[in-house]
Amino acid sequence: MSSTEQKRTILVTGANRGIGFLIVKKLAKESLPNSTIILLGSRDLKRGEDALIQLGSPSNVHVLQLDTSSRESIIRAKDEINQKYGGQLDVVINNAAIIRKDLSADAAREIFGTNYYGVKILNEYLFPLMQENGRIINVSSR
Repeated sequence: MSSTEQKRTILVTGANRGIGFLIVKKLAKESLPNSTIILLGSRDLKRGEDALIQLGSPSNVHVLQLDTSSRESIIRAKDEINQKYGGQLDVVINNAAIIRKDLSADAAREIFGTNYYGVKILNEYLFPLMQENGRIINVSSR
């Protein structure tokens, strides 16, 4: 990579387990450490660090504490991306989500708070960091 080229920065939310973890694992395996920074987004910092250890602590994967249901957490994550990673994002993979068996109004609020509003607010705050050819990928599973 020439000195004029920038590293690509990829954020995967909900990446400490499940599909998000597998996405980070695949990205880490297939990307060159000196060309791609992968941010492993995790609501719980300890679980994110444990996931990083499970991956073998690749030099280009970094834990980013991020609770997509919390505007304050999103703002802190954006500030960290600005300070530590040059304020650029090339790809955001919105994978964080919750499910509840309970069908109460409180459960619905919690689900919408993370699965809909969390994604919307995260994209709203991170969009200014997206590069010209940036990508936002939304993942849904059951």
